[in-house]
Amino acid sequence: MTDLILARAFHVLGVVIWIGGVAMVTMVVLPAARRGELGPARLAVFEAIERPFGWIARLAVIVVGLTGLHMLHRLGALDRFRDPAFWWMHAMVFVWVVFALLLFVLEPLVLHKRLHLWGARDPDAALRALQTGHWILLTLSLVTILAPFREVKAGRSSEAAGHAPSYFAALRRRAIGGAGAPQGVSRETPPVHARGRAAHWAGRAENLARSALCRPRSGA
Repeated sequence: MTDLILARAFHVLGVVIWIGGVAMVTMVVLPAARRGELGPARLAVFEAIERPFGWIARLAVIVVGLTGLHMLHRLGALDRFRDPAFWWMHAMVFVWVVFALLLFVLEPLVLHKRLHLWGARDPDAALRALQTGHWILLTLSLVTILAPFREVKAGRSSEAAGHAPSYFAALRRRAIGGAGAPQGVSRETPPVHARGRAAHWAGRAENLARSALCRPRSGA
């Protein structure tokens, strides 16, 4: 239970830092650069602001990816990827992969050099393209973040009406030790390592029973 609480806390913190930084760059820094409020070397000033945030964003992306995988494994929610109703889980993975490629591959190897060349020729066009790209990424991120709340709200309404609990409600109950786990993540199904230990001790008990039955009786 403690590991799930920590994983969720770090997951949310990583998303806040990551997407919050993208929102600040998109809605504050880039508009100021396009208006000329950062001085004549506005593209250089923009890079000086975004460069340190790039390393923070890389760390946040790693934390979000690792904690997300841990929660999927612990809650047994991998089967949700086969359900079209949970399309936003695919969207989460898509957004994460896009940002990971941009931050770890495209930006350091391709975009940084091209931005310098483009900015030297036409800084206005370069900044306009940067802001457009950031708006697209921010919009995709916000849609992906807000989409799960629709399912959670629908699940609470369904429970209030006396219907079966939603998938998320069942996952929460399973995480805190309650009943009502969804199909595929039943609490009665022990983890693999627990099943292995149970099978081991069951085999030993069976061998002892066989030895006792086959042992010759004294005085026979």
